Amino acid sequence: MEYARQIILTAEGSTTDERWTTETPYVADLIGGAVDVRRDTLPIDYGCGIDRLARELIGRHGCQVLGVDISARMRALAVDYVQSDRFFTCAPEMLDALVARGLRADAAISI
Repeated sequence: MEYARQIILTAEGSTTDERWTTETPYVADLIGGAVDVRRDTLPIDYGCGIDRLARELIGRHGCQVLGVDISARMRALAVDYVQSDRFFTCAPEMLDALVARGLRADAAISI
C-alpha cells in the first residue's frame, strides 16, 4: 500500500503523507464544487489507483463510486483501502461493457 501511495503522489517538495493529507480534501472540495454530489450520485474515477478520492467522497456524501484502473493490483488495493459497499472497481474493458449495457454515471473524474 505504501509503495502504491508513493506512485500516486511523489514527494515534490513535501512528503507523500503531507500531500495525501492536504490534496485529498482539496480535490474533493473541487469535485464537490463542480458536481452536486449526493447519496444517489455515481461518479466514475478513471485511473483510480487505490482511490483516495472515492474514500473521501463516500465519507463526505455517502455517494457511490466506480473506480476504473488498468492495473488489477491497484483495483484490489482500492477495494482494501476504500472498504465500502458503495464502491466497486473494474477494468476499462468492463466499463465499456457496462456502458454498452446502459450504465450511466453522473460525473467522471481523472486525476
